[in-house]
Amino acid sequence: MIFIDNQSRDGAYNHALEEYLIKNLKRELFMIWQNDNTVLLGRNQNPYKEVNWDYMNEIGAKLVRRPSGGGCIYTDKNIVQYTIITKKEEDSLRKFTEPVVNYLNEKNVKAEFTGRNDIIVDGRKISGNAQYKDRELMIHHGSIIYQDSSIDIGKLLTPAKLKLAKKSLTSVKSRITSLKSMMNMDIAMFIEELKEYIKNYYHINENYVLSADELEKVEEIRKNKYANDEWTYGRYGKFDKVHSFMNDACVMDIYLKEKNNVIEDIRIDGDYFGEKAKEELENIFLGVKLEKDDLERALSGIDMSEYIEGITKDELAENILKTKLGD
Repeated sequence: MIFIDNQSRDGAYNHALEEYLIKNLKRELFMIWQNDNTVLLGRNQNPYKEVNWDYMNEIGAKLVRRPSGGGCIYTDKNIVQYTIITKKEEDSLRKFTEPVVNYLNEKNVKAEFTGRNDIIVDGRKISGNAQYKDRELMIHHGSIIYQDSSIDIGKLLTPAKLKLAKKSLTSVKSRITSLKSMMNMDIAMFIEELKEYIKNYYHINENYVLSADELEKVEEIRKNKYANDEWTYGRYGKFDKVHSFMNDACVMDIYLKEKNNVIEDIRIDGDYFGEKAKEELENIFLGVKLEKDDLERALSGIDMSEYIEGITKDELAENILKTKLGD
């Protein structure tokens, strides 16, 4: 495994760098980085439901859609982010949070991995994690809330009420906490210590420096994808029916346009994880009749867990029909 020193504070660039590295460098690696004043949207989320746009514009935050699933977060100079690229492994969310949890425990901060993708301290979240896969490799990336921001997170992020109710919460802010009060160091020292701890954990002794040509290719990915409005904002205006639901794994929204009981367009959003692009799943339903047997037949040849973890084919078909009925 190698280490890459990434000093960029541009969220769109940072995710472009991840994409370039996993698709082109194809080496196991670790890097630690930060963003400036950025809302990071999950791969499968609707920006118009997850963010208070007036407040986001007021504070001058950028909106970036990351390539991994999960929920929407705010990142700035008070948040530490890290990336691990490695071979695909089972139970990998837990596995790749281990060095962070171990480091904190050695600092007498009682941290633990819990639920789907969180690290908590005293029952409150200090880190969220997500991942996505590309052929034989996978990216794990996490964010660590080190110190409080002046931004009102509860005002900025507006997750579904279903999600808050599921966790018995009234707002995002009531669920999270920060590490600084538990650590006798500033954020720069924390970053340096955590970096060295993880490098030692993975026995990293090589620093890789990207060439000018490689950096130019990263910038092309940034411009064409992560800083591109089509990727960031998606399509929502032409849907006339929507249905929201949740299960133990995620909260989902289904947007539907149909004519004569046939699906003309569909969008399946949520804070779910999945290895394959959701557009592939959505395209399966185009031209399919809105009948249970037809929906199940359309789904018969796929592995549902590759697109949406934690939901069955029957459950998805049932909720598409509920969208049609306006339930």
